[in-house]
Amino acid sequence: MAEFKPIETQEEFDAAIKDRLHREGETIRKEYADYDDLKKAKATYEDDKKALEKTIGEGKTRIKELEDQIKESNKKIHGYELDALKTKVATEAGLPFELRGRLNGDTEEELRKDAENFRKSLGPSREQPRVSHEGKVDKSSKDAAVRKLAKDLTE
Repeated sequence: MAEFKPIETQEEFDAAIKDRLHREGETIRKEYADYDDLKKAKATYEDDKKALEKTIGEGKTRIKELEDQIKESNKKIHGYELDALKTKVATEAGLPFELRGRLNGDTEEELRKDAENFRKSLGPSREQPRVSHEGKVDKSSKDAAVRKLAKDLTE
C-alpha cells in the first residue's frame, strides 16, 4: 500500500486535483453546451410575447369600439321601435299623427293608457280618420265617409 504523503504547497495541491477539475469542467461544459441556443430562444420568445401583447391590446381596443357601436345601434333601434309603437297607438286611439310624439311610456300598455288620458283631455271632438300602417285611410270612419260624399256631390 502506498503511504500517505501530506500536501504542503499550493503547487502540490493544484497537481493533485488538476485531473478532477478538468473532468468537472468538461461535465459542466457538456451540461451547458446549448446555453447560447437557449439565450437566442429566450430572446425570440420575448419578441413574440411583446408582439402578441400588442395584438391583444389592439384586439381589446377594437372590441371596445365595436361594443360601443352596438350600444349606439341598439339605442337607435329602440328609438325607432318606440316611435313606431307610438304611431300605432296614436292612430288606434284616434289621435292626430302630429301628436304621437307627446305620448309617454316605454311599453304598449303605458302608451295606450297615456293615449286614452290624452284623448279624454282633448274633450269631445270629431273623430280623426284612422290611417293604417300602409298609409291608407280607413274607409269606415265618419270623416272618410263625409269626404267621399262631398267628393261624389262635386263630381
